[in-house]
Amino acid sequence: MLRWTGCFLLVFIVGPDTSLALTRLGWLGVGDPVTCLDARSLSVGGVGLTSEDRGSVSISVGISSTCEETTLGEQVNSLSMAYPTPPSLKLIVPLPSRFGFLLRTGEVFDYNYDAEKPIYDSLKEDTKIGVESVVGRGCLYAFSMGINGRVVEELRVGFQVLVLAGRRRLEKVSQYFDPALWGEHLREEERFSGLAGEVYGALKIGESERVSCSYLSPQDLGIISYPSLQSLELLHLFSREGGPSLVLNLQRRDWSKTDEGFLNTLSLSLGSELWMKQGFPFRLSVVSEPWYGSKAIEKMSIGLGTGFSVSRAWLDLGMRIGSCSYRVGSEEINEVQVRFLTTSAYLP
Repeated sequence: MLRWTGCFLLVFIVGPDTSLALTRLGWLGVGDPVTCLDARSLSVGGVGLTSEDRGSVSISVGISSTCEETTLGEQVNSLSMAYPTPPSLKLIVPLPSRFGFLLRTGEVFDYNYDAEKPIYDSLKEDTKIGVESVVGRGCLYAFSMGINGRVVEELRVGFQVLVLAGRRRLEKVSQYFDPALWGEHLREEERFSGLAGEVYGALKIGESERVSCSYLSPQDLGIISYPSLQSLELLHLFSREGGPSLVLNLQRRDWSKTDEGFLNTLSLSLGSELWMKQGFPFRLSVVSEPWYGSKAIEKMSIGLGTGFSVSRAWLDLGMRIGSCSYRVGSEEINEVQVRFLTTSAYLP
């Protein structure tokens, strides 16, 4: 039997959903968001609060990695980085009415980045004279509290308040092999905080269609600002007896309102979840994510996942693989990004 638990995308913080350790694009812009905080959301394209009907407690952990290859003329430099994903917690407490209380914490923006490239002699392009390294550390963390539930049988609504706290350290070091040459060491550390709010709803149309929408308010964190996010999601159930579900999600960001050099973006994801006869799901999604800094840059990602029950607990496994190629000045950059998450949920 096909079981629908909802495919409403909850996005805490900003931007194109890379869901990975900080990339070169994030370093050049305002960082990389971590919008998928659980394994099912990562693999199928979004799971939202409006689908929660029962109490539960869950924890998600995982690892993110990025491989980057930079080409400048005949010079090729490769690097790879991997980071553990900070735990994300979610608690749903049913209330006496049709509504429920939700508490969630997790990393929602990643500022971790490591890069190292050789410095070449300006007169002898094939001669290395030093090394330049870039290090970024920190994250933006969210503590969210909200209420959601059924107004009528066909309509679920909810809202939540997000308390945001972040720390970011950026460091750039240039070291030369010749002791007579002075290196460069630049370091900057910042702390910031703020509040945001989100409202959302999901409407059931007949037995086969669901329509979900959400609005996340702009986030003014002082030294960093992110625009509002509007999301629209459509779900179609092909069959009530083991058939697949198809989910289309659109996300719009008005980046130009925070920076005149940024572009408004419209991200698209298409996902599916099929429950097998053995009682476990197979999940698949494709995601297209334009970058707010250039019309010529777009990321394509594929998500895969499954899940199974263990006594009164449920274990989800999810993975997303993405790639992107672009140019920064005269450099050509190719990136491959992988994120793996596992979510353990207890259903009382």
